Amino acid sequence: MVNTERVREAHSTGARPHIAPSARLILRTLAWGTGYYILGCLALLTTAADQPLVLVAPSTGLGIIWFSTTTRRSLPYDVSALVVAIVALSLQLDLPTWLALLNPIPVLLQYGLFVALMRHWTPDLLPFGGVRTFWRLRDLGAFLAAAGLAALLAALMITGLQHLAGLTTADLIAILVRWGRGTAAIASIGALGLLAHGALHGMGRSGGRPALAARLAAIPRQRIIEGAALAISSGLAYVLVFEVLEGYPLTFLLFAMTGWAGARFTPIAVAAHGVAVGTVAVLSTLAGHGSFALVEDHNLQAWFVQLFVLVSAGAGLSLALTRAELKQAQEVASHRASLLDQVLYGIDEGVIVLERPRTIVFTNPAARRVLDLDTRSDAFYSDPPYALLELDGQPIPDSATPFARVLRGETVDDVEMLLRWHDGSKTLTVRASGYPITRSDPGRERRALIRFQDVTTERERHEALATFAGHVAHDLRNPLTIVQAWTEELTNAFESADSVHRETGLPIVTRVRTAALRMGAFIQDLLNFTLARDRELRPEPVDLVEVARDVASARGSTPPDMEAPRISVSGSGTAQADPVLIRIVLDNLVANSVKYVDPGVTPEISIEVTEDSEDRLQVSVIDNGIGIAPEHRETVFESFNRVEDRIADGTGLGLGICQRIITRHGGTIGIAESTSGTRVDFSLPRAP
Repeated sequence: MVNTERVREAHSTGARPHIAPSARLILRTLAWGTGYYILGCLALLTTAADQPLVLVAPSTGLGIIWFSTTTRRSLPYDVSALVVAIVALSLQLDLPTWLALLNPIPVLLQYGLFVALMRHWTPDLLPFGGVRTFWRLRDLGAFLAAAGLAALLAALMITGLQHLAGLTTADLIAILVRWGRGTAAIASIGALGLLAHGALHGMGRSGGRPALAARLAAIPRQRIIEGAALAISSGLAYVLVFEVLEGYPLTFLLFAMTGWAGARFTPIAVAAHGVAVGTVAVLSTLAGHGSFALVEDHNLQAWFVQLFVLVSAGAGLSLALTRAELKQAQEVASHRASLLDQVLYGIDEGVIVLERPRTIVFTNPAARRVLDLDTRSDAFYSDPPYALLELDGQPIPDSATPFARVLRGETVDDVEMLLRWHDGSKTLTVRASGYPITRSDPGRERRALIRFQDVTTERERHEALATFAGHVAHDLRNPLTIVQAWTEELTNAFESADSVHRETGLPIVTRVRTAALRMGAFIQDLLNFTLARDRELRPEPVDLVEVARDVASARGSTPPDMEAPRISVSGSGTAQADPVLIRIVLDNLVANSVKYVDPGVTPEISIEVTEDSEDRLQVSVIDNGIGIAPEHRETVFESFNRVEDRIADGTGLGLGICQRIITRHGGTIGIAESTSGTRVDFSLPRAP
């Protein structure tokens, strides 16, 4: 029994009451069985005079929906209900009891054959084993074929049973009537029900009732008005053909309404229209109106009108499904085109499609950006503002360009070339690949797809890496050569004497030690260079004064025989920066200030921290050194750059390291004007 408290709670909260599965199955079966019996009783009203032959069978269409949506668990219940309904209807026809008891067999076999054929022909379609709810035109063909075969089987078996019973309704005309009524009912009522079932199932997966309400609310007003116009026009047309001009063979005019529905409305709406107009046609014919009623034999009347319903329903659904399939194909194609556009428009690789060497068919934004193409017209490209050159600067002949080669049918892979603008504004290095596109229509010119990348920065990095490797090899070889040469000299001194005098050995060892220290300093600069480039920034509040004092303390420690530099720190400020990298910056700047002074001059260095703005701090490192000439103040920040007139040797990396670190922090660094010595200013973001 159903828990009444739970039902009340469900009603109060708006939820559905919980019903036991077995009770739900029974309620479902009762609903289907009752509907089947009611439609069967209505069909009995069309029984032919003096013979047990029902001229219409709407219950057959309902039965197709019923048994197409049944499950293994509900099947026993459904079969039992169907048998009871058919036996009851057969007894109302005054058939012999044994015949009434056998009548459910042809009907069950009819539904079983239909479902089996649909499962075989459309295994991915709901509810025949799949989840696809969208019908295609081939699905309609399978549906109509299954409907015709299943209805034919039932017609033959029922006629055969009545022949055994000795009834008069066991001839060819009876077979045609039974076949026509079953096929027409399945094609109209069955199609409507299965289409609606699929649509409701699809909306259930996408949100249920809210989705249905949203879809109904989204129907354009114009479509509602057109639907009303179709309904009114169809009604008037059928009244005209079946009532006003019933003596004339004008039934073909009704297909105009079917064409209108199929060309403008959804398959479900078309199926509903077919059921409505089919019902009007059948009832009018049975009432003796319309051109079909002119046939004297009532059985043939029924067969002709059922054929009309079948053709009308099939034609309307064919139009609607064809249009829906085309619409879906267009949506898929549009989606794919949109996706392709997003891919082509989002990639950094330029893409060009050419039809002739100077005719552009398509370019993506990356190509237009690299080639300065503001529009897609071929006029601009007919006279490009750049020349194509080999990497050594030699012009590429027109016949040897990647564009011309691909248009000849060749495939080009990773060809590098220069694009040099005629006005000298820029020169780019690009890497291009391409392949020919074969046209589907014969006789048309071949097209070429060219994709290319701007590899100017990449090549500059490669060249910088090669230069870097050359500098490293050169700068490491010099101190190694010194160490090797003076070590050999010291070895010779040991071999030529029992002992080496202090005056001989000490200078040699000093030179070796100096070369080793220089190599160590260079290696440390290389490590700092790598840190400045590759270390992940880990910004945190950094007290710049504290870091500066720490650096000053370390650089102020000198041997007893050397005068220590005088380093002062002033100001205050906390930056949001990486403490390790900022220490490298200050240490490099202080080291340069200590190193580059005139002989005999004690280095004096001042480190000042000031507020540059509300969100920026400025650090100035001022010394009394030899200074930097104005013409060198920009180039000294380049890696391995050395000022030739300086009195001390360096690696040429220190200021380049400083610039890289400050730039990565979003700051700026530069050599300021100074009357004496050197002043280096750099900015950093203030800590929040």
